[in-house]
Amino acid sequence: MQLSQKSLLGALLGSGLWGLSGTASQALLQGFGFPVLGLVALRMLVSALLLQFIFRPAIPLRPRARLVLVSVFGLAGSQITYLAAIAFSNVATATLLQFLFLPIVAVYEKATGVLLWSMSSFPDQRSDSGWYDSRVRPILVRTEGALCHRGGSC
Repeated sequence: MQLSQKSLLGALLGSGLWGLSGTASQALLQGFGFPVLGLVALRMLVSALLLQFIFRPAIPLRPRARLVLVSVFGLAGSQITYLAAIAFSNVATATLLQFLFLPIVAVYEKATGVLLWSMSSFPDQRSDSGWYDSRVRPILVRTEGALCHRGGSC
């Protein structure tokens, strides 16, 4: 199998498992009343064990302390907020909030003057399409892809 085929298979498998994990998390949190912090701890522990004992990444001893700090304060916080959003709403809303994080932060930084935008900071059409996509995708998720009236034409 070529590297490009392995990469495509890995991307498909990863995105499929990510989607299943959100749905399974919603079932556990809302259907069975599983605690958010318990699920975060379980997910983080299983991930750490898989990485350490099965995949065995070549991590030098020196930055391990930093890796643990990033894991505890960065990834765990992200997991807690994502799973708490699932517990209080649903997977689609939690995913929408997760993906809207960067545009929301950019608008906040622009409003407070931290971020200085200029036309030279968006040199290509990919950047413009990314901003457009971040505005259209939430509408499509919220309306379940139906931009027209249900049962009628536009």
